[in-house]
Amino acid sequence: KYASKSSPSTTTTTTPKYEVGKTYTLQVELNVRTGAGTNFAKKLWSQLTASGKSYDKDKNGALDVGTKVTCKEVRKVGSDIWIRIPSGWVAAFYGNKYYVR
Repeated sequence: KYASKSSPSTTTTTTPKYEVGKTYTLQVELNVRTGAGTNFAKKLWSQLTASGKSYDKDKNGALDVGTKVTCKEVRKVGSDIWIRIPSGWVAAFYGNKYYVR
């Protein structure tokens, strides 16, 4: 669904807090979407910001593991948490797993 090369970080029972303006690190290669939720389209490499493109070595529209991102907005969808970054939306906490820390 989200990660193609590595598995997400540990499962938790507590809901994490993400804050606008803070910088976080991707724990897996992560798709960038046009909106908060899996019902939104995945972005293509060509749709990422210039900076985003530089962190997508295989040019598949998914940012590489270890990429640092700045949170611009936080949205909760059910029990999942999505954050908006300059290139679009990523699943920060999905299915009780951390994808962004």
